[in-house]
Amino acid sequence: MHIWRNIALLAACHAVLITMFSALVSLSAITSLELAPRPSLATLPFGCLTLTQLALCFFASQWMGKVGRRKGFSTGAIAGIIGAVILAIALAQQNFTLFCIGHALSGAAAAFGIYYRFAAVENAPPEMNNRAVSLVLAGGVIAAVIGPTLASTGRHILPAPFVGTAIALAILWTLALIATRFLSEATPNVTKNPDGHNDPAARGRLSRLLSNRTQRSAAFIIAAICGAVAYGVMNLVMLATPLAMQENNFNFPLIARTIQLHVLAMYVPSFFTGSLIDRFGLRTIMWAGVVILVAASATHFIPMPPDLRFPAGLIALGLGWNFLFVSASALVAKLGEPHERPRLQGINEFVILLAITCTAFASGWSFNAIGWAGLNLIVLLPLALTAVLLLFFTRRRLAAAA
Repeated sequence: MHIWRNIALLAACHAVLITMFSALVSLSAITSLELAPRPSLATLPFGCLTLTQLALCFFASQWMGKVGRRKGFSTGAIAGIIGAVILAIALAQQNFTLFCIGHALSGAAAAFGIYYRFAAVENAPPEMNNRAVSLVLAGGVIAAVIGPTLASTGRHILPAPFVGTAIALAILWTLALIATRFLSEATPNVTKNPDGHNDPAARGRLSRLLSNRTQRSAAFIIAAICGAVAYGVMNLVMLATPLAMQENNFNFPLIARTIQLHVLAMYVPSFFTGSLIDRFGLRTIMWAGVVILVAASATHFIPMPPDLRFPAGLIALGLGWNFLFVSASALVAKLGEPHERPRLQGINEFVILLAITCTAFASGWSFNAIGWAGLNLIVLLPLALTAVLLLFFTRRRLAAAA
């Protein structure tokens, strides 16, 4: 029973994390246009968020491997509270520097929160792994409703725009902090002698690991690249979407609703993505993600009214991200012995966050330099790379590695 309680608590915490992301995506670039000294810096605050997340992600994984998930997630929630308070002060004072600092502390919270999906697997039986990862990510459905709505309604609650949104985020992180206190820690399963020099059974495990090392290394590389491409492509397009829609004379409520549809498309499929992986296999769902992401970019070259094209493209972008990212995450969760997993997961998140950070900084610049059409063409290159890698990694080899 504690397994389902853990999944529910982790899904709720993940909902807070994605609520923060979706709210900041909705308001960050547009607010920065007024606060920043130059329009090209419009996505700099969100870049500060992802840069801090990148800098701390490996430390967060290693530290939680030592002190446990409960303490680690509590640390992240406290950083989220402080970050939200600083965002409120920055918005009230119209201070761009403080606005970037608030984003950076929110990134510190996210550096711990990105491991919610892996924590769900640690107390679950192997046959539940895919569903556990998927169901925790399904907490984003709540965020899809709350985040953009919070940005839109919180815009005018207090005299300074969006201060109410920042205060609401501080309250949500406080609730996440409370939720972490009820998490069950994973049963310790780390051997003090991982090489197994004096344990015949451990020596047998080591022999099997050595025989599969090449396959597992290849599987890990595939998973890390798929996760990085899924998030990088999605992030590059998503962050530029408010700028592109504003250029097409959309008002803020319409922009917020489009982001809301996108986040729903990212997380609603999580209710069944795990079951699809169980039925069709990881590689098939990875392929589906790549194909849908290509279709998402193609949508913006199809003649149709902008009020249909943007939502259609963003919905496809969210669905493709879900299939590719969830399947990659499920694969990473299966790889390695217990004592290896903090390191593997830390490396995986570092690679993904490197892609997120680069695309966060590049999004505003790319949009201003090559336009919306050029930006949607660029993302086809990493998707082509992912397709090539999947072509050479057969279903049999992927299953054997996992």
